[in-house]
Amino acid sequence: MSKKLNLLEAASRVILSDGVAQLTLEAVALEANVSKGGLQYHYPTKDELIIAMNIHVIEQFRELIEKEIANGHSYHEAYLLATLNSLKDADYLNVNTSLLDAI
Repeated sequence: MSKKLNLLEAASRVILSDGVAQLTLEAVALEANVSKGGLQYHYPTKDELIIAMNIHVIEQFRELIEKEIANGHSYHEAYLLATLNSLKDADYLNVNTSLLDAI
């Protein structure tokens, strides 16, 4: 797992376990077992961290759609199947839920 992905997942865990009000760079660094400076190297501010979480969720969903298109489905079918499959994936749902909380 990449360092950036580890940090994004740590941010999601902080939100899920402690609530969005507790999402701080310090809390994420502690959860990810890195220094605050190490976190800030990748995400200098909380806003940049939340933006990165948003981009990550969008990219994951786009990959789910592309997978379904590769399986021969139309875009609309692929979108629907990707939506249904994302609801079954606990990890994706956790990241997505935490992102909604952060927004």
